[in-house]
Amino acid sequence: MKIKYYLIITIILLGLRQLLAQEIENKYDNGVIKEKGLIVNGKKNRLWKFYYPNGGLNAEIFYEEDMPSGIYKTYSYAGSLESEENWSKGVQEGKQVYYHENGQISKEGQFNQGLYEGQWNFYYDNGKLKRTGSYKKGLPEGMWLFYTQSGILYQEGPYIAGKEHGYFKIYDEETGLIDHEGNYENGLQKGEWLYYKKGKKSKTKLY
Repeated sequence: MKIKYYLIITIILLGLRQLLAQEIENKYDNGVIKEKGLIVNGKKNRLWKFYYPNGGLNAEIFYEEDMPSGIYKTYSYAGSLESEENWSKGVQEGKQVYYHENGQISKEGQFNQGLYEGQWNFYYDNGKLKRTGSYKKGLPEGMWLFYTQSGILYQEGPYIAGKEHGYFKIYDEETGLIDHEGNYENGLQKGEWLYYKKGKKSKTKLY
C-alpha cells in the first residue's frame, strides 16, 4: 500500500515539474526558430538562444527568473561575435568585451551596477589602441590618452565627472609634435593657452 502511495506522489510531482518547467521554441512566420530556452514558473531560466530570421545566431543569454544573469553574448547578422558581457540579476556587472566585425576587440573594461567603472581601453579595427582611461560611476575620470589609427598620441588630459578639467596637451596627428596646450575648467578652456608650429611656440591666447 505504501509503495502504491509513493508511486502516485512521484507521478504527481513529475507532472507538476513538467508543467512548471517547459522547453519553449518560438518561430518566425517563415518557420525559422526565433528563440528557444527553458521556462520555469512562467519565467525564462538558464540558457536561451535567439536567432535572426535567416537562422543565424543573434544572442546567447543566461537567465535567472526572467533577468539576464551570467554570460550574455551577441552576434552580428553576418555571424561574428559582437559582445561578451556579464550580467547579475538584470544588471551589467564585471568584465565586458566588445568586438569589431573583423574579430578585433573594439573596447573592454568593467561595469559596476550597470555603469562603466575603472579602466577601459578602446581599439581601432586594426588592433591599435584608440583611447584609454578610467570611469567613475559611468563618467570619464582621471587621465585619458587618445591615439591616431597609426599609433600617434594626439591628446592627453584629465577629466572630472565626464568633463575636461586640468592641463591638456594636443599634438599634431601626423607628426606627433605638440600643437597646443593649456588648462580646462569644467569642460571649458581657461587661462593662457600656448600654440605651436612644427613643435615651436608661435603664440598664446587667453580664454
